Formats: sequence, C-alpha cells, structure tokens
Amino acid sequence: PTIIPELDPSVVGNLVEVTPVAVLASHYVQTPIEEKQQVLVHWSGLTTQEATWEELAAFKDRFPQFNLEDKIRLEERGIDTSQHKSKQISADVGDPLPD
Repeated sequence: PTIIPELDPSVVGNLVEVTPVAVLASHYVQTPIEEKQQVLVHWSGLTTQEATWEELAAFKDRFPQFNLEDKIRLEERGIDTSQHKSKQISADVGDPLPD
C-alpha cells in the first residue's frame, strides 16, 4: 500500500487548514481489498461544490470531536448484498446537496 506522509506545517506555506462544517452524504466504495464507507464533507471556507469524499475511518481519526451520530445512517446489510446505493445525509448548510 502507498503511504502518504503528513505535511509539515512549515512546508505547507500559506495554505489554510480547513475544518469540517457538515457531512452531506455517505456511500460505499469497493477497493481491491475491502469495501469502505466514505462521507462527503463540506469544509469551512469552501462551497458545497468543493466538498470532498473522505474515508469515514480516516475522517473519524482526524476529527474525533466531529459528531457523526446524527449525520450518517448505518445501512442494514446482508451477506448477499453486493451493491449499495449512496445515502443522502442531512446537511447543516442552506446550500442544495450535490448530485
């Protein structure tokens, strides 16, 4: 696996650290090894059109204080289910959700 090192703050220069404002949606992606849940994150200082998909586990590790309990609906999934649809999640902003 490819390991991406954290950027040293002195190297980042004048980039701004963003924080999550809202989780807009959630879906599952199949990797070669396993299925992973991702969340669509609206970041501070950016528009909802600039939201990015982040792996849920990594997002929780990086932002443990961000309350996801009411943002993500866990799906009941059986062992015979191979495809999962995206779930739209309630947003904390007034902008429309991305398609």
